[in-house]
Amino acid sequence: MTSARRHVTSVAAEKGPDDRAVFLGLPVFSHAELGAHNTEGDLWMSAHGRVYDVSRLFESGAHPGGGKSLLSHAGQDCTLDFNFHSVAGQRDWAQYQIGWLANADRCSPLLGVAIWAFGRRRRASAAA
Repeated sequence: MTSARRHVTSVAAEKGPDDRAVFLGLPVFSHAELGAHNTEGDLWMSAHGRVYDVSRLFESGAHPGGGKSLLSHAGQDCTLDFNFHSVAGQRDWAQYQIGWLANADRCSPLLGVAIWAFGRRRRASAAA
């Protein structure tokens, strides 16, 4: 385990007022808790270790991919699909973050985009 990961684990072990683990001031949710929020009125998903409540986004119909794309990832980790969004689009998701996913690898969404773009460029050059 890397020292950074040990730090995240030790910080996440701090308890909040309701005995829930807290990381950077937000609650830490288990994978089971994330999976339980998978309906139109109660729609959560995660990306890069962050948990988002996108119920309002679903109800407003404002997601460019439509409600079906949100619902198909409800209660799941959608990091790969999240990386598809533009940097500006990823920043918009910050308003929906409600917590962190327990035992998840956390990295910056911008790092995720860089990794995705590098892999895409590498695959394109290999195909040529």
